[in-house]
Amino acid sequence: MQRCRPPQPFQDHLQTVLQEFLLRSALEFRIRALRQADTWNTWREEHPDTAIELNGIDLSEANLGEVNLAEADLSGADLSGADLNNANLSKANLAAADLSAADLSDANLSDADLTDVDLAGADLRNADLREARLDWATLEGALITSEQLSQASVGRESL
Repeated sequence: MQRCRPPQPFQDHLQTVLQEFLLRSALEFRIRALRQADTWNTWREEHPDTAIELNGIDLSEANLGEVNLAEADLSGADLSGADLNNANLSKANLAAADLSAADLSDANLSDADLTDVDLAGADLRNADLREARLDWATLEGALITSEQLSQASVGRESL
């Protein structure tokens, strides 16, 4: 008895569906793991070359304190009200992200792209902003010192 092979368009569709499912599953795993800092940080140590692409994601009010998001793409993400204290966001792309009212105290934001970021009401006390790019960032009501600003790259149009 011979088995019939499914037509090629069906196989292509099935492969596409499976790839989409695996991508969604991987993203869901990353989001769940983010909620548990130790688990996430261990995973990051084991997978240092894996790109973290969370651009446009809604992580508002999330508890991400002490999470390693170094070099992650969080551009356009909603992190409003998120707890990111002691988080490692060095070299992260946070361009156009909403970080309003976020707790970024003691966070490492060195060399991060904070272009056009909303930091209104954010707590940046003791955050490392060395070489961070803050062009066009909204800083109204943010807890940030002039010393921190002097260490960051801030275009005159942002002041």
